[in-house]
Amino acid sequence: MEKYVHLDLYPDAKKALAAMKDRKLAILSNGSTDMLNALVRNTGLDTILDATISIDTTRIFKPSPRTYELIESNLGVKPHEVLFVSSNPFDACGAKAFGLNVAWIERVTPRAMATEFVKADLVRPLSMFKAIRMQMDEFGWEPDYRIGALADLPKLLAAHP
Repeated sequence: MEKYVHLDLYPDAKKALAAMKDRKLAILSNGSTDMLNALVRNTGLDTILDATISIDTTRIFKPSPRTYELIESNLGVKPHEVLFVSSNPFDACGAKAFGLNVAWIERVTPRAMATEFVKADLVRPLSMFKAIRMQMDEFGWEPDYRIGALADLPKLLAAHP
């Protein structure tokens, strides 16, 4: 658990978030408040984000609709005003089912996975985890946008205010 509060950001994270400073920026996570606050502080995101929202108050985990209600109660924005961004398929589906606009970050592409599997005689557990994450869950809820990285968000928001 100690490693979680010292995660490395994706290289484009700070620059992309700083480019959207005119918008409310927040994290909604299944993590505990203490863990999230430490992670945000340790990565320097505390100077960029407006809020860090934990499920601690509800004790119900995403993708339960009650977790997505925390966005409105903490930020004062209606679901149709939110662009929810996640690289987790279950979370993208849950947010979309709740009524949020959703951008799914496809960090693992089919081409990258094919290359990884061709190079290896043995499929590693990390490769299997990546393969699972690259598949959008089939619950009948598709994201509004598919992006490759956080760096794509400022341009996406400029095109769809």
